[in-house]
Amino acid sequence: YGGSLPNRLRLLVEVFDAVRAAVSDKVAVGVRISASDWVEGGWDLVQSEALAQVLDARGCNFLHVSSGGLDERQKITVGPGYQVPFAAAIKAKVRMPVIAVGMITEPEQAESILRHRHADAVALARGILYDPRWPW
Repeated sequence: YGGSLPNRLRLLVEVFDAVRAAVSDKVAVGVRISASDWVEGGWDLVQSEALAQVLDARGCNFLHVSSGGLDERQKITVGPGYQVPFAAAIKAKVRMPVIAVGMITEPEQAESILRHRHADAVALARGILYDPRWPW
C-alpha cells in the first residue's frame, strides 16, 4: 500500500471487491470519491480518472464524484457547480453512471448539468437544506 498509483488504489479496490462479492448482483454497489484534494502535488483528477477506470472494469455500478480533503493547504475556489467539471471529466472515461455534486442549488442548474451530459445524476444537499420542497 502506498507509493505507486496501483498500490495507492489497492485498499479501495480490495474493499470494493469484498463488498461486491458479499452482496447479490441485484444490489448496486457504488463508490464516492474525492476527485481532487485541491493541494499542489496531491490527489488529482488524472489519478481519479485512473481509479474510476479500475472500478468501472471491476463492475462498479456508479461513481459519486466530490472533492476536497483535510489538508490545510487546500485552495478551493467554491461557486455554483464547482465540482461538476470533475464529474464530467470522469464521465468521459467510464461506462458506469457518474453523479455530480458541488453547490447545485437551483433546479435549472441541475437540469443543465444533466442536459449537457456532464453527469448522469446530481446529488443535492445545500439545495434541499435551503429549500426542503426543492425536489418537488
